Amino acid sequence: MKKIVLTSILTAFSITNFAQEQKISFEEEEGFNNNNYLDGQNGWIAYGDNSNTKVDLSRRKASDGIQSVVFSYYSTSSSTEGKWNGVLYKLPEYKHFSISVDVNATAWNRSDYNFLKLTNIQGFTYNTVGKVTFLSTGKIDIGNVSTNNQWQPTMWYNLKCEVNLYTREVKYYANDQFLFNRPITSSSITKIDEVSFETNNKSHGMDYEFYFDNLVIKNLDNLDTENVTKESIKIYPNPVQDELNIQTNNLVKQIEIFDLTGKKVLTSKSKNINIQHLSKGTYLVKVITDKEELTQKVIKK
Repeated sequence: MKKIVLTSILTAFSITNFAQEQKISFEEEEGFNNNNYLDGQNGWIAYGDNSNTKVDLSRRKASDGIQSVVFSYYSTSSSTEGKWNGVLYKLPEYKHFSISVDVNATAWNRSDYNFLKLTNIQGFTYNTVGKVTFLSTGKIDIGNVSTNNQWQPTMWYNLKCEVNLYTREVKYYANDQFLFNRPITSSSITKIDEVSFETNNKSHGMDYEFYFDNLVIKNLDNLDTENVTKESIKIYPNPVQDELNIQTNNLVKQIEIFDLTGKKVLTSKSKNINIQHLSKGTYLVKVITDKEELTQKVIKK
C-alpha cells in the first residue's frame, strides 16, 4: 500500500520556541511508551463508554517516525453501536493558531470518525467549535456541514484547521488545499480548550482501525509580520497614526478591522482608510480580495 503523504509532512521541524510551535509525533524520544495505552501519557486523556474500543500506540504504520496512535475496535454486540470513544488533549490559550494532523482510516461501512474536534468548555457545557468527520459512507463533513468530498480507505491525509478568534472563523485544509471557511457564531466562545479524536463504533461484528500521527500546533500570533504578509497584499504604515493604506493589484472586496477582543470596529472597501477615531492599541486588519485574503496585526499610535 502506498501512503499519500505531502512533502511538508516529512519535514523535520526545528522548534526554537515551544510557545510558538509544538509537534507531537508519539515517538519514544518524546516520552511515549509503545507498550502502553495512550491514556495518561503526556497529557492525553481517553474517554467514552465502550470498552471494546482501544486506543494504543502502534508501529504498524506511521506518517512521521515509527509510531502513531491507533483506535481498534471489535464487538459482536449491537449494544455498542453509536457509543462514542475518544482521546483529548488540552490546548494552550491561543487566539490565532493552526492545528494539523495526519489521519488514516482502514475501511468504509465501519464507523464515523471525528478528527481535529475543537471544543470550548463553559462550566458543564461543551461546545464543538470545529471538526472534520470521515463518515462511514465515505463522505466528509466539515463542521457538521455535508460536502461532496470523499475519503479513501488506507490513505494518509493531512488535515488542518486555522482558528482565528479575532475574526471569528475556522478555516479548513486537506493536503494543504483550502476547503472551507466556517464562522464562529457564538460571541461567548473566547478560547479553544481541547482537541479530540473519536469514533462512534457504528458496526458491531466488524473490526476497524484508524490512525493519527504528526500533530502540529502553531501559535500564529507569534509570527513576525513579514512572515505572514502575502507578497501581493501590503498593509502600511505600521505603526499607523491617521491613515492606513492597502496596496494590491487585485480587486478589494472587503476590509475589516477588529480589536483584540474580536469586535469588528471598522468595515471598508477603500484602499485608504481613515482610522483617526480609533483608540491607540493593536488591531487585526483583514483584507479580502478576489484572489486571496490576509489578516495582519497593525499598531495604532
